[in-house]
Amino acid sequence: MTSLDATPASPPRRAAAPAPAHAWGGSDASYNPLPNADRASAESPRSSGWEYTPGRADTKSGLSHKETSLVHTERQPWSTSLLGWLPELLWCVVSIASVAALAGVLSRFDGQPLPEWPLGLTLNTLLAFLATLARAAFVIPVSESISQLKWLWYREERPLKDFQDFDSASRGPWGSLQLLKTTRGWSPSVISTVVFITAIFTSTLTQSAVTYPVRLARVDGTAIVARSTSFYFSTANLFSGINQQHYTEQSIFEGLSYGHTLEFPLSPARCPTSECKWEAYSSLSVCAKFWNVTDSLNTTVTQRPNPPPLRFTSLPNGVSANLSGYHQGMVVLKGTTRPIASDIHPESSLLNFTVIYSLQSGANVTIGAAEAVLYLCTKTYNLSFAGNIESREVVDVTTDVEQGSVELPAGQGRRELPAIRDPLEPGSNFPFGGTGLGSMQESLIYALNGSYADMSGDQSTLGLAPARYWAALQYGAQTLEAQGRPNVSQETVINESIANITNNIARSLSNR
Repeated sequence: MTSLDATPASPPRRAAAPAPAHAWGGSDASYNPLPNADRASAESPRSSGWEYTPGRADTKSGLSHKETSLVHTERQPWSTSLLGWLPELLWCVVSIASVAALAGVLSRFDGQPLPEWPLGLTLNTLLAFLATLARAAFVIPVSESISQLKWLWYREERPLKDFQDFDSASRGPWGSLQLLKTTRGWSPSVISTVVFITAIFTSTLTQSAVTYPVRLARVDGTAIVARSTSFYFSTANLFSGINQQHYTEQSIFEGLSYGHTLEFPLSPARCPTSECKWEAYSSLSVCAKFWNVTDSLNTTVTQRPNPPPLRFTSLPNGVSANLSGYHQGMVVLKGTTRPIASDIHPESSLLNFTVIYSLQSGANVTIGAAEAVLYLCTKTYNLSFAGNIESREVVDVTTDVEQGSVELPAGQGRRELPAIRDPLEPGSNFPFGGTGLGSMQESLIYALNGSYADMSGDQSTLGLAPARYWAALQYGAQTLEAQGRPNVSQETVINESIANITNNIARSLSNR
């Protein structure tokens, strides 16, 4: 008998299935086992027309594998490449067209009223649509480009994890930032990141480019402001003259009784809407000026066995006052035709008067004097209404006196009169004169003369001008402190009080 060896028999070898022949090569490809691996790998055919190139890929051929072992050596024509990228190119055109349309819309409606479009469509809606379309259309080719960039990235050995980073980068800004970290600043990934990040701010910047300023538009209606172009009143009628004088006296005492820290309001303008604006205009007015002439004051004090001492004071123009007696404060008002500091034209001057005061605080006595003048002038105003609030500003004061004339009623012709030049209209002026002017001067002389002492006991003088000036001088500091101006010096209180009261009288007379 023939004995058999106990060694195990080798497994039978199976014939390898023939590999399908390639269309360009006639040789078969067999599968050889890889060392240390349980799977087989295709061996590249060596036939003509193809070559094996590791790491290369046909990036726009639709292949889904990492790298192909069969790469065609012939270069594709430009037409084929353009055809492959045609959808992305079309989206780029749409994006550029949207940006151009956006710029055109902004340019067309810049500085124009808001358009009235159907279906409630607004300018902001159109801009938001164009900005969104431009952003979306541009992101599509960028996302596709990132998807294709991974094939260039894998020309060298890279971790498979990078696939996930490229896919995430094609979906939005956060993935782009992650890809920037993965590729360590690879220039194509930097470009894609910049595009995605800037796309976030496109809508915000577009919306902020549109503002809606409020502008004034002409509307039907009449805006009215009172202005005086002349002051002429002349009558031989006794009662008419008395009535005119009463009007003047009323204006004087309205100005005197107004708060000495406030400005007397002029006659209000009328605006048919909440917003009005006038061109600069001029009006004949009554103005006031003030000078501190304490340095020109000559005061003598004579002590007596029994107090109080005798105090007499005088100015170089002959104005004097007796300030003797028991009092905490005393004011003397006197008109004068010989001003010390005034530079006002005599023809336009209504009244020059002097304010002499004595204010006592404990053992300290303050004696001083001021000179004031009320005169005719021309004021130029800027006037406007904003939010139904009037704003009137004096921009110029003119006191140039020249020859003018006024048209008399009932066809009596014209009368030559002095006038104040109109600064806005060359050759025009504001004439003044007549018996009404003399009546105003008389009323001012009566009102702004006299004296008041706080401890005199004469109640009849409480409502007159000297008492009004005294109250402002004596208690002006407390009033200013209550209004938020503490620790104001006595000199400032005195100067502001005299100037403000006199100016309020002038503004009240201007309303007449």
